[in-house]
Amino acid sequence: MADKKITDLTQIATMDLGDWFPIVDKSDTTGGPAGTTKKIEKQGVFAGYALTSAEQTWSAPQRYGNNTISSGSTKTLDMNAGCLFNTSMTINSTLSIANAQSGQSGRIYITQDATGGWTLSFNASILFVGGTPPTINLDANGVTMIPFASDNAGNVTLFPSSEDLKTA
Repeated sequence: MADKKITDLTQIATMDLGDWFPIVDKSDTTGGPAGTTKKIEKQGVFAGYALTSAEQTWSAPQRYGNNTISSGSTKTLDMNAGCLFNTSMTINSTLSIANAQSGQSGRIYITQDATGGWTLSFNASILFVGGTPPTINLDANGVTMIPFASDNAGNVTLFPSSEDLKTA
């Protein structure tokens, strides 16, 4: 890459941790009125950012964002959105899953409305431990937590549910 200008590249294909990245420091005019070209290591460019290609040491707690699943009759859990999902049951519904990737896991929290009694069926592509779909809490305002995981082929398995979640 040393024989090409950055402006001639459409993208940088690969940078290793020891690679240098040229930058122009406009506040430093010692190299000319347009600024001074400096170089920094890839590690310096991405300092403070998590790299998925490198082992990380976390200095603060990490959390998943909550993703709300639509409240319609078809509830689609989009695995590209994350791994922690919440939905409110206001009518009988069917759960489907989109964009499952190998190795993803997470939880779905299902909350009944003040009426309760709403059922949840599952798309035929979803697998269940022991072949039995999880049971959901049908009580008014009842909450159910269902853990899930996807295998190497992206098939999603729902595990037995934790029903009747309440505060102590």
